[in-house]
Amino acid sequence: YALSERVSLFAGLGVERLNADVTLNGNAYAAAISQQVAGNLSLVPTYLATGGYAFRMEATTQPTYLIGAAYEIPDIALRIAGTYRFETEHSADTVEHLLGATTASTVDFVTPQSFNLEMQTGIAPGTLLTASYRWTEFEAVDLVPTVLNSDLVDLENGERYTLGLARQFSDSLAGALTLVYEPDGDSLVSPLGPTNGLLGLSLGGQFTDGPLNISGGVSYN
Repeated sequence: YALSERVSLFAGLGVERLNADVTLNGNAYAAAISQQVAGNLSLVPTYLATGGYAFRMEATTQPTYLIGAAYEIPDIALRIAGTYRFETEHSADTVEHLLGATTASTVDFVTPQSFNLEMQTGIAPGTLLTASYRWTEFEAVDLVPTVLNSDLVDLENGERYTLGLARQFSDSLAGALTLVYEPDGDSLVSPLGPTNGLLGLSLGGQFTDGPLNISGGVSYN
């Protein structure tokens, strides 16, 4: 919704679908899980012999929502936009296997809220400078199965920065080069955690010929 020639508001509706499979069957987990769940280190051989700990979460689907605002100066291709994504609540059926026993239950958790700030501006005819910042509240995500009684998603809040150049080479061909950076967090990432820190480069392109539009890209992290 345009408030003026330069200021606009927007909102969106999406669908989020999640499932998970985790197996912890190495020696590194045996003592900690046996002590935590049963309070008995003598169960370590049984833990290893029965395949360790396995967790399966059935798929859960929920709607997601976002809102945002943008400021633009079309004459210089300037656009600054902020987007907020709301936290989403989930509940899913689970199955756990531990020490030869199988337990069915449910787990409640949320996926995190996040905020994106994106910017672009023209710096020469046919050339754009782009940048973005993303914050995600991963610390709000706690997935604690009934038997394990420990968080499978124990993460620090995440940040991502990007800086790039986009170039229109002709009426039909355009390309972009983007540098991506995420600061390092706790080196002991959780089983359902993403990468710990990131430095990457992305190269993308787009070809247009009348109704035909082909785009693609590669990333190296």
